[in-house]
Amino acid sequence: MYVDVVQCANQLYATAEEWNTSKVMRRNYVTGVYYLYARLVVDYLRTSKVPVSAKTAVQHSDKFVGMVDSAYPGYVEQGMMDVVILGPNKSSAFGQEA
Repeated sequence: MYVDVVQCANQLYATAEEWNTSKVMRRNYVTGVYYLYARLVVDYLRTSKVPVSAKTAVQHSDKFVGMVDSAYPGYVEQGMMDVVILGPNKSSAFGQEA
């Protein structure tokens, strides 16, 4: 289970490294994804009456994509997840050279 989390984190960082942005923007994006993950998974666990812990949060990681789609329908297809992750003021600069 720990290996899955590390692999996911490494993939996220590797993807962010490919974007033509400043290190601060990449760090903010990765932090925002982790925050979104934690918020959605904790909400899901509480709604499902599952005890919230780091272990249960990781155990339910396979549901994250569905949680994002339920919480923000159409955002992925429209390319608007940067607005959710970074906020409307910072997302416009994302993907542009800083």
